[in-house]
Amino acid sequence: MPRKASVEDLSSDSPEDARECTSRRVSLFAYDYHQCDSKRCSAKRLEKLHLCRSIPKTAFFKGILLSSEGVYVISRLDRNTVQQHGLATVDCSWNEILADQVPITKLKCRNHRLLPFLLASNQVNYGKPFKLNCAEAFAAGLWICGYRDQALDTIQRFPYAKAFLDLNEELLDRYASCETSEAVLAVQEEVMNQLENEQRERELRKQNTNYQESVSYTSDTCDDSDK
Repeated sequence: MPRKASVEDLSSDSPEDARECTSRRVSLFAYDYHQCDSKRCSAKRLEKLHLCRSIPKTAFFKGILLSSEGVYVISRLDRNTVQQHGLATVDCSWNEILADQVPITKLKCRNHRLLPFLLASNQVNYGKPFKLNCAEAFAAGLWICGYRDQALDTIQRFPYAKAFLDLNEELLDRYASCETSEAVLAVQEEVMNQLENEQRERELRKQNTNYQESVSYTSDTCDDSDK
């Protein structure tokens, strides 16, 4: 009976390579569901640049998989696993995920991790929280685990790199300074509370402005009627 494929079978890294110093590049992988337009798919572009490797849904993966099925948020605690076995994403459509049409739980990986609050910069989901594409997810995961240079090298292959950094660099630095998943979540909660407070303040200012304009209009109408 043939042995099932594993990421180790698909990787060219030898045992000697695995014992190299921890400064070497992290291996990147993408579980390919064949749902994306290959001309627009960020994972496919990274694969063409030899920065990422697509793997079948049947492959075993011992590294960290960024997915919506994670229980814990990625943090520096995952650094050793990422260094030894790599970082992976799920290359599929967000619409299919939201419709529960992607059986991520069936993937042969035990180390699912969530990404904390970040904003997408790609053309499809610009400004939407959490809806990052594969390239953005790779960059975020690498950055948080302490591989900032590789994260920058990854995202800078795309035209929205500057937007990604403008939206997320400060957040990523804060997340990367956290040693545990709990600490990352604490930062996320603080950030989201701040955003909610800012949103409420904007709504109050808008309401006050509308009220002042209404009062001014009523006053002008009364003055005109007195003439």
